[in-house]
Parts: sequence; C-alpha cells; structure tokens
Amino acid sequence: MKKFLFILLAILLLLTSCQSSKISASSSSYCAKSNKEYTSSDTQNSSLTSIFVNYYQQNSDITNLFNSNPIDEAYLSDKQHDNGTTGIASADEKYLKIWQNEVNFSSSNLRKLLNGSDVINFNKQQETWKNWITGSTNFDQSILDNNQYGTNMGTQREFVYTEAIINQYRERDYHLKYLTAMLEVWNAHPKPESQWTWNKFDYPKNNSSSH
Repeated sequence: MKKFLFILLAILLLLTSCQSSKISASSSSYCAKSNKEYTSSDTQNSSLTSIFVNYYQQNSDITNLFNSNPIDEAYLSDKQHDNGTTGIASADEKYLKIWQNEVNFSSSNLRKLLNGSDVINFNKQQETWKNWITGSTNFDQSILDNNQYGTNMGTQREFVYTEAIINQYRERDYHLKYLTAMLEVWNAHPKPESQWTWNKFDYPKNNSSSH
C-alpha cells in the first residue's frame, strides 16, 4: 500500500508540473483580501477527507480559482450586512442550499467523464458521503445540546451546525472540481479548454434552484 501511494504521489507530482501551465485560472483582488478570512478558518484548518488532500495546494490555479469563487464572495458580503443572529442563520440556510446545488453541479460534470461502473460506484459514494455528514452533525448536536455535559451553545446553535455542513459541502465541491480537472486536463488525452468544466461554477446562474 505504501509503495502504491508513493508511486501515485510521484505520478501526480509529475503531472502537476507538466500540466499546470495549461490551466488559466481566474483570480481577483477579492481573493487576496476578503476570501483570506474564509479560507484561513474553513479550508486550511479543515479536515479534507481525500487522498488528494496533499495536492490541492500544489496547484495554484485550482486553489486561486476556488478561493475566488462567486459563492464565497456573495456569502461574505451578506454576512457583513447581517441583522444579528437571525440574519446570520438566514444567510447560512441560503448558502447551504447554494453549496448543495454547486456540489450537484460538479457531481454532474464529473459523472459525465466516468464509465458505467464508475458512475454507479460514484453515486453510491455520494450517498455515503451525504449520510455521513448528516450522522456526524446529528451526533455533534446531541452532545453539544445535551445538558448533562454542561455545554451551552446559546444563540450560536441557530447557525453553528449549518455552518459546519456548509463547510463540508464547500470542501466536497473543491474535491469534485479537482477530480474533474484531473480527468479533463491532467491525462494522456487532455480536453481543449473550451470543453473544461472543472473551472465552472453554477452560481449565480441558478442561485438556489434545485438540480
């Protein structure tokens, strides 16, 4: 197993070095300023559950694209104009739906690149991931809201669990876009840039619509 991971690491590092120049990622002054607040607390310190965790930050194009995404920009703008706890809770519910839709969008793009058996396995894996998030959040809530432990979330309970789920969906979208880039760009037969979907965001086109 260790030998396999070592070989995989070597291959991916080589591919990253050879192919990163092919990707032209969009960036903005917002990414360097406002988004720094979000990524420092939610991306750098979060537990990305993927064998690709070590490669996310190695490709600055994907990182810059994702860190300047339109959803974070809108989210931070709304948070700066919130109306107290109720306003924050409302904004969180709104952006949870947006990130859920974005994951659906990225899942659809990736699914189109997979063969039949991998599509089936991917769909099962997605369901397992969603169930894990629900179970993990419910467990945390049962502990933190249990008086026998003396914890008191106060008014934070109105949004803290939603924000935790938002972060998980945000990470998942990052992961799916990375996998999509691997299949569209970093392979023996890369697609032309006009056919790339890894660098596309569904928001704000469909905003809170369902897929």
